[in-house]
Amino acid sequence: MALTQRRCPKCSTKVGWARLWLKPWIWARWPCQGCGAMLRFSLSRRLIVALGGILAMISGYAAGEYVRQQGFPLAVALIATVATVVVLGVLVLLLDGVKLA
Repeated sequence: MALTQRRCPKCSTKVGWARLWLKPWIWARWPCQGCGAMLRFSLSRRLIVALGGILAMISGYAAGEYVRQQGFPLAVALIATVATVVVLGVLVLLLDGVKLA
């Protein structure tokens, strides 16, 4: 199983970024632009993404608290928190995939 499954399993047409990033509803079903097969997001991968997102938020909070306890200003702790959540969040979202509906 590939780490990223962002192509139609039937014809290998790439799923557009707008579908993956702007309209990623778990219940969404849409036709493939290449072959017309109905696609949906993989629920098992969505569960992994959800759990990873929670871990990213916890890690971000922990990073911010650690920086703050080291005596850095609150702004630096906030930057550490946001940077950690964004980086880990994007990495987790890369695990998302599509499959036939």
